[in-house]
Amino acid sequence: MEDSDNLCEWDVFSDTCEPTSYQFSSDEDIDGETEEEKEELPDLEWLEELYEENSDDDLAGEPDEEKPRTFAATARMFKLRRNLYQLDNFQRQKERSLLKAREDLNLLRQSIETLLEQRDVLEQEIKHQEAAENSVAVIRLRAQHKNVCYELQREEEIEAHTNNELRQQELALSEFELEVGKFSVLRQEVQEEERVYHVLKAQNAVKRLEQEKNNSHTLRRKIQQLKKKNVDVPEKPDTLVRKKSEDGGANREKGAKYLKETIRRMQQQEAEREQKKRESMQKRIEAVKLLKSNIEATQENLRVRQSRAKANTLKKERQEKRLKESMHAQGLNSTRHIYQQKRDEEVKRQQEEFKERQKARRVEIVDKLLEEQLVKNRKARQAPQPKTKPGQKILSPGRIKERLLRYLDSVHPSGTERDTTLRKLSASGSSSDSEYQEDIIEKEMQHLSLPDSLEEPEFCGLWDQSYKLPLNEKKTAAVVCPKLRKTPKKGVGKQIKGPSFTSKPEVILFKDFEVGETYKKKVILTNISNITNHCKFLEISAQLQDFIIINFQPPGPLSTGMSCEMHITFHPSINEDLEGEVAFASAESNFFVAVKCTIKRCDLEVDSQFIDFGSHVVGQTILRTITLTNKGALATRFSLDTTKPVPEIHQVQIPSHCSADTQQDTPCADQNQSAASIPTSMDHVLDRSTVSRQCQRESQISTSDPRAASVASSIHSQIQDGLSDSCDIRIGNVREGDIGPFESVKLEIIFSPTVPGEVKLDLYIKFSDPTSYPIAILVKGEGVGLPVWVVEPNIDMKICMFDRLYQEEVTLQSSTSTALKLTFDLWPEMRKHMEIIPRTGFLQAQSSFTAHLKFLPRNTLPEDADKYFDSATGVLEVPMAVQVAGQVQPVIYTVQAIVTSSDLNFDQSEVDFGYCSIYQSVKSSVRMTNMSLLPQEFGFVGLPEAKREAEPNKGKKLSKNTKLSDFSPKCATPTETTAPDNIEAGGQRFEEARASLLHSFTSRYNEYTIPCFVSDGDPPEEDRQAQPAWSPLNTLYLKLQCPAVQPPLVVVSSNIRNYALDFQQVAVGERVIKRFSVQNISEESLELRSSLLDIYGPFLLLNALRAIGPGEKHTLALAFCPTLEKKYCETLEVRCHKMTLAVTLRGEGVVPAITSSHSGGLLDFGYVLEKESTSHVLKLQNSSTVAVGFKAMLYSLTPSETRGPDERVAILLGGYTDSKIQPVVGTQNYNGLSVFSVLPVEGSIAAKQSQDVIVTFHPDHPSVNYSDQLTIELVNKSKLCVLDLKGAASSHNMYLQGGDQLAVPIESLLPPPITSQQGPSEDTDIPVLVTLRASYSMGTIRPAVRELQVGCIRPSKKGTEFTWDNLASMQLKGFNVDPNKASVEAGTKRAIKLTWTPLSGHKPNEVVQMCVPLTIKGEETRVYQVTLMALVCTHVN
Repeated sequence: MEDSDNLCEWDVFSDTCEPTSYQFSSDEDIDGETEEEKEELPDLEWLEELYEENSDDDLAGEPDEEKPRTFAATARMFKLRRNLYQLDNFQRQKERSLLKAREDLNLLRQSIETLLEQRDVLEQEIKHQEAAENSVAVIRLRAQHKNVCYELQREEEIEAHTNNELRQQELALSEFELEVGKFSVLRQEVQEEERVYHVLKAQNAVKRLEQEKNNSHTLRRKIQQLKKKNVDVPEKPDTLVRKKSEDGGANREKGAKYLKETIRRMQQQEAEREQKKRESMQKRIEAVKLLKSNIEATQENLRVRQSRAKANTLKKERQEKRLKESMHAQGLNSTRHIYQQKRDEEVKRQQEEFKERQKARRVEIVDKLLEEQLVKNRKARQAPQPKTKPGQKILSPGRIKERLLRYLDSVHPSGTERDTTLRKLSASGSSSDSEYQEDIIEKEMQHLSLPDSLEEPEFCGLWDQSYKLPLNEKKTAAVVCPKLRKTPKKGVGKQIKGPSFTSKPEVILFKDFEVGETYKKKVILTNISNITNHCKFLEISAQLQDFIIINFQPPGPLSTGMSCEMHITFHPSINEDLEGEVAFASAESNFFVAVKCTIKRCDLEVDSQFIDFGSHVVGQTILRTITLTNKGALATRFSLDTTKPVPEIHQVQIPSHCSADTQQDTPCADQNQSAASIPTSMDHVLDRSTVSRQCQRESQISTSDPRAASVASSIHSQIQDGLSDSCDIRIGNVREGDIGPFESVKLEIIFSPTVPGEVKLDLYIKFSDPTSYPIAILVKGEGVGLPVWVVEPNIDMKICMFDRLYQEEVTLQSSTSTALKLTFDLWPEMRKHMEIIPRTGFLQAQSSFTAHLKFLPRNTLPEDADKYFDSATGVLEVPMAVQVAGQVQPVIYTVQAIVTSSDLNFDQSEVDFGYCSIYQSVKSSVRMTNMSLLPQEFGFVGLPEAKREAEPNKGKKLSKNTKLSDFSPKCATPTETTAPDNIEAGGQRFEEARASLLHSFTSRYNEYTIPCFVSDGDPPEEDRQAQPAWSPLNTLYLKLQCPAVQPPLVVVSSNIRNYALDFQQVAVGERVIKRFSVQNISEESLELRSSLLDIYGPFLLLNALRAIGPGEKHTLALAFCPTLEKKYCETLEVRCHKMTLAVTLRGEGVVPAITSSHSGGLLDFGYVLEKESTSHVLKLQNSSTVAVGFKAMLYSLTPSETRGPDERVAILLGGYTDSKIQPVVGTQNYNGLSVFSVLPVEGSIAAKQSQDVIVTFHPDHPSVNYSDQLTIELVNKSKLCVLDLKGAASSHNMYLQGGDQLAVPIESLLPPPITSQQGPSEDTDIPVLVTLRASYSMGTIRPAVRELQVGCIRPSKKGTEFTWDNLASMQLKGFNVDPNKASVEAGTKRAIKLTWTPLSGHKPNEVVQMCVPLTIKGEETRVYQVTLMALVCTHVN
């Protein structure tokens, strides 16, 4: 009955929970709980165990009741407790969300209060500005007021929404609390059940404890009974039982010991399997990464090849275009020539393809022959080998391969093909040897008997004990036991763990490799085990099989400490890092040798990324140097400028809706950087295209989104301001160049403050290497202003007339705390026309000083001050200076004036009226001209008493104008007018007059009414030319309104003629910059803009336009850089909102024609005594019509060229004994000065003139490896000629030249150590090696011939001659010398011919060698030990 009541209550509880949207599970769902619920609840399995163990029903009922308590009731109790806990958590969650909503509401109310205060403040400020009639401030404040009102409205809406949500949450929480309150009775019931459960649990524990005590008491009683029984048993059985128990314990201990060992071994095997699994997984991950990197590298290579192909295509098109133009100029058929050239290239390509097919076919034949040879070798090994005779020669496989190749190479194959074939043969030979060894090992393994392969058991058993065997089992044990007890051989001492062989080097490293080169290394494998071992090559990693060839001849058994060699050849064909290993097998285990190949990389760094110039006075120039170092082996190109890297600029400037444009422009920048083959003349074109794209993007942004346009314009203005502020900091001459491996470059930063204030500039060093990140350098400096300055640095006297006095004030201001002495300087040329009072004065601390400037121009001003006065324009501009005591830099100010004449000229000096009666009036005209630039008033005075009048009697005369007046005895009006004097259009006076008129022009407004008469009908058909009839009543009137206003913008530069800027003739590739200024003559500010110039044209606007105020000027800088020989013309429009000013840009490109007396190639200075010099003169002739600049650069002194370490490494790795392999820059002087010098280093060759360039060779120690490279480069970066300079120095008057090279052609810059104070003796022998190779072909032998040269630098008193010794012994071995003794004249060389003819019976592989002394006598006697080495070769190049 009670169970049914509980179920009813449970149903009610679940029903009441439904409105709260929180469901509880019933008793039937206990088994279907989720895993999360099982984790939250305590484990209920112990309840079942508890009920199973307690057969006495300890938990069946409560202590005070006799009714049993079931398992379902206990589970129901825990289920109810869980549901109640979930209800509590849900309630706490609702309370937290309610508290958070209240906090948000409080924050919103505080924000609304703040906005209300701001609105009140703005309204008061608006009223105040309206009262002050400040319209600009009112507009700005109203915009701010509008924004604040908008924010306030939005905050109020959010507050209302938040308040509604808060009320809803409070209502939901109240309802939930009401629902939870309904379960208070059920909660009390659960608490009571829990209390009863804990009491039952405690009682059960007490009962179990009592039961354990009883069990222990019973066990002790049984033990005592057994002891009593054992006392009665006899002593002998006790001994047997004790022995059995001891044996059993020992057996158990022994079994436990072996069991532990077996378990440990199983665990170790499991760990090894796990480690192998982990390693295999790591290898797979590395393989995936390698595949990904290979894909990326392939994509990058494809991009580079595509860009390179595009560049090559453009280059070919330009070359074809130039060829066509040159051939058209010569009058030849360009189409036919190009067709013939393409046809020749096609024929050449077909020939190369045919040669490649021949090579491939030859290699196939070799492979087939090798396969047949391998089959024969295997059959020969399987067949019984006959015994060889003692004198019989067995050809090695290598000799057989060489003969086979010699037979196949009837035509001389190239060195590359021969190396490839030999590499394949060596690989096949090594593989065949390895196969042969595998066959031998398999045969040896087959000879092993079956017992030899049995393994040793994990632990020994009863068979290890010595007990007697039956007779029939003795033989079997005698055969099997020795085999079972056989163990592997071990050396004396401990067994070595790890690999049995060690390699030297441990890691085979090919560092900084180049694609296409071949690298070889030798590896020594040493047996470090304690047994006699063998070594076998297994395999190489899969990623290295295409690039590495292993040449390993497997040795026989190796004792401890013995070693063998392995040769590894690396031929890379891809430019990426490679890693792998070479696997070997030994008698004990396999071992591996790691192989690592790394490409060349750049490692760039600077010594300082922050430069602080400190504080310096305006006008000073300070230079700092930073060092850019490349610690890597890869050369790269760098550039130093102020522009940020492309991704950063795009992230800052362009809004989110323009990201597509950014992604499109970024690869373009990368292509511009990677296309190094594009000529430098295209850089300006690319810059213009970038600028045009940016302008178009900004215009699109401004039209689509005004807010984004404002943001972009503000950011653009900030960037422009930052660049304009940093004009005081500039970069030195080195802005870009190449930095080679392990080199460093000095970069100069110059700070010359022009205005006071702090200046900062961010410089970026960018690199053409895509893996090298740009390096940012922060430059900081502060300019301190002069303590004394002129308040008005430009004193404008306006327009002045000759012989009239004008005065101005010159005011100086001081910011120092002490008095300073001032001295006004005045140029000697201006002392007759200008005066300063006083000339000397004292400027007090923190005050000003005023001096008076008197200007009285005389008529001799053009002759006296022709340096400052332009007589054609009348403009006077005099720079003045004020010397301040204790201040190095003077204070500069400028006096400007336009000086004009004040003369009025008449066309005639006398007026003759002739005869006239007293009642008659006679008129006569006189022309009066004003020669001044200013209008002048005139009047006629001193007229005769007769009744004569002059009209006009007075008036105002305009500048440079002509006025006609009539003179008559009575009043009369003008009747005759003539045209003014003609001024040449486009001249200097014309431009000045135009500028003066534009400055003084006043606005006018004229209206004209034009009557238009309408005819009544058509003219008669008989006479169409007759005038039709019309009536005055039928008339129309047309009113014309003609306003004339002053232009707001005028050109004020003297280099502009008729609004045209002419650059004249400029050399192709050279850049010329010209400037002109525009002035705002209106009364309001003008925002200047310009039209877009041709992005592929030669003209470029260098500076940006800005807003200029009334009376201000702005200078425009234009560059002209022609790329072709032709005339250019473009129009630049300078625009403002009121007018457009058009300026025509003209220029002509001229190709420089420079020739050199030396066309290029080798320039050998010969032998020179040490510390002496010799020179050579190059003559450069300029045949063009413009001056052309040039630069002479030595390879050793040019930091932008790649040189040094890479060449030395290539020479050291390759065959440096070949005399043809020489570095560009050879040996240098010990004193640090260059061996070769050039004067002048740079200069300019005037038109139709020539220039001499002197090259001097001045060594300071003996050497034959002096070399350098001289490049004559024009200003357009084109190379005129490239000379390879070579020279040698000797410490003696006589020298020997020729023979084989015995040392590396690169010498140390350190002088040789001095072993003694005395110089070298005359008996010192100098070794010389001469190799003679006789050729054998078609059964005949051609003698070998070499030549040595003995030279004399200058004449000697003791004579100059040479002598050979041991001539008889030389002839016995086939050597012959001609001549054997001779004298050498000064400044000449004497050739010595060495011939070797093999004697009869000479063996083919025998090398003939002997040493012969050669004595050379001059000022000192020197003996050369000439070693002659002769051999016979089948092929001699």
